[in-house]
Amino acid sequence: MFHKKTLSSFDGSTPPKRSGLRSDPIKLLVILLATIMIVEILVMVALSQFDMAHGMFVWLGLDLPDYQHIAFEAVIDGLLLTLIVFPVLYVTVFKDITDKNKLLADSEARLEERVEDRTRALDQTVNRLKRRQNESSALNETIHKFQFCETTDAVFRVIQDQLSELFPSLSGNLLLVDDEDVLPTEYYCWGEMKVFQEEELLDLYREKTPKGSRLSGETQASPTDPLTSEKSAGNWRICLPLHTRTKSMGLLALQASFDPTGNEFGDDVDHRGHFWGSLAESLAMSISNLRLREDLSQQALRDSLTGLYNRRYLTDFIDREIQKLERAPGSFGVLMIDIDHFKTYNDTYGHAGGDAVLMTLGAMLNSWVRRGDIITRNGGEEFVAILTGVDERAAMQRAEDLRLRIQALNIAHEGRDLGLVTVSIGVAVYPEHGVDRDELIHAADSAMYASKQAGRNRVSLAEATVTGAAEAFDIPGQRKAG
Repeated sequence: MFHKKTLSSFDGSTPPKRSGLRSDPIKLLVILLATIMIVEILVMVALSQFDMAHGMFVWLGLDLPDYQHIAFEAVIDGLLLTLIVFPVLYVTVFKDITDKNKLLADSEARLEERVEDRTRALDQTVNRLKRRQNESSALNETIHKFQFCETTDAVFRVIQDQLSELFPSLSGNLLLVDDEDVLPTEYYCWGEMKVFQEEELLDLYREKTPKGSRLSGETQASPTDPLTSEKSAGNWRICLPLHTRTKSMGLLALQASFDPTGNEFGDDVDHRGHFWGSLAESLAMSISNLRLREDLSQQALRDSLTGLYNRRYLTDFIDREIQKLERAPGSFGVLMIDIDHFKTYNDTYGHAGGDAVLMTLGAMLNSWVRRGDIITRNGGEEFVAILTGVDERAAMQRAEDLRLRIQALNIAHEGRDLGLVTVSIGVAVYPEHGVDRDELIHAADSAMYASKQAGRNRVSLAEATVTGAAEAFDIPGQRKAG
């Protein structure tokens, strides 16, 4: 990476060092003048010594040439020559060197400026690549964590944690809807700002994704296309659709406040668009998988005809209740419910008539149970109700109330009255009639058969304790159930 503003940091080579004299002609001129002056002084000193010698020669009577005058004339000529020649040399040689040095210095400055610009651009590129890498890693980690989410709450927590870590200033809303009725099912938000109110998001969803396009899977050409995208000074907001190829599931809205001079949300728009689009696509796929898993789970635990829980769910529920009551003593009731003479409905009105009886009775039973209780279809015309927190007396009272409600039903199929529908009910209570699931089911089943043997349309407690009135099903104007 470029960090030093030198030529060596640009092309990898070190430029040759210039001599101090060549780089500064004025300094060279001063040194030359000083040298000439020193030489002149030395000559004058020599001449003064020569003067003394000449006096000695005169005292001895020797006649020597007048070298002193010649020497002085030579010194003066040297000084004049220096004063004349040096300006010429400066103009012709040193001035040229000075101009070249100036051009070289300007070139160096421009080159170092280019190195600075390229270094800055390279640093920005490296930082952008680092952000891309961090975002890609966060996206991959988010997708990986989605695979282990079993609820939409868990999915939301993953989104919140990952985006909050990557973009601390980010706020978000997640709206999930029922695609069939366009009704909100879940609404989540995080951060300091509320991007949209729930109703605003729902209106935007209805406006931008009409039902025809939702059901045909043509909401957008690509999940990466946002419904809205806004960016102003210090504020950024985007709204992303959540949908697969065939279904729409909601919207993800994000908003952040940021420094306009920064680049947290400003640069690399194409990559950021791909990032948000990939996130929305992965989120939509995760929610779709959760819903599919939930549908499959419901299909595995619910009866397809009546919508009630099935025997598998019943066994798990009883086991959980027993484990709970082993820690905190209590009781619960088991009601075994069987439709009297159900084969008659199939024989008289066909299987469609029998199905109508089962569906009507299933809807009634589902509305009858309290919160915390369950009703299951055990197979054929047999149903089981689990009443939590009841003793024998309360369980018998609830069973008798149910028998009377069923007897009062008016069931019709294809415009035909199917007549009177009655049930025989057997009641068992934990722990009086059993301390495990099999014992309780067997006790309730035995009590139900006791009701059958006693004339049907009755409620029987385990160990053949029978309540209810056999005459209750003899209703004038109605077909006998017996």
